[in-house]
Amino acid sequence: MGFYSSFAEHYEKIFSTREQTLAFLDAQLPTVGAVLDVGCGSGGGVAALGRRERAVVGADPDPGMVEAARAAHPGSEFRVLGMENLGTLAGRGFVGAYCVGNVLPHLPFRDLGGLLETMHGLLDPGAVWIVQTVNFDPLLNRGRHQFPVLDFPEDGLRFHRNYLEITETSLIFATRLERFGETLFEGETVLYPRRSDAYLQLHADAGFRLRSHCGDFAGAPYETSRAGANIMVFER
Repeated sequence: MGFYSSFAEHYEKIFSTREQTLAFLDAQLPTVGAVLDVGCGSGGGVAALGRRERAVVGADPDPGMVEAARAAHPGSEFRVLGMENLGTLAGRGFVGAYCVGNVLPHLPFRDLGGLLETMHGLLDPGAVWIVQTVNFDPLLNRGRHQFPVLDFPEDGLRFHRNYLEITETSLIFATRLERFGETLFEGETVLYPRRSDAYLQLHADAGFRLRSHCGDFAGAPYETSRAGANIMVFER
């Protein structure tokens, strides 16, 4: 069972795509054509951003998450595909794509250049490519980082998140989900953080042009030292 499949039942509540995030993506993405959601999770973003003339395809490597997405959103298209296998979608002519929710750091940095080459091939000229990660710049000087606990009192749920053993090349993402004090799930997975300038340089090398760089989905300018998000909007 995959790391995220283990709590797929509660994934949409914990990691649901926020209204502000959806509004940002909706404003940036073309309204007509095929769009790719890289790391779609349980599919809420795919369903919310789909339009009559905008067809959003969700891709996720976790079969349990894709199964949950298909069950919850039967009118949308979902594929069990990791970032290393997106090339199988060649020929679809995507006018836009996005990878949000800190999905990209699940990919080892040595493989990021190959992913960006693949994305460049999947996207039509002028297409939009949106990436959001945690802003790792202020975190990489620490050994660990504790996020605020996410509370869902209506369900008695509490979600704990910590970054452990942080280095310039990897960290451990440790999570624990509780219901009324009882642990429902506890697990760890490895993430591969990188500084903002490294992401920007690799995108430039792959042929992407930076259109905007934000520190949150409200559109605040990105600041290297500010904890929060690193949101990059590129044009192919």
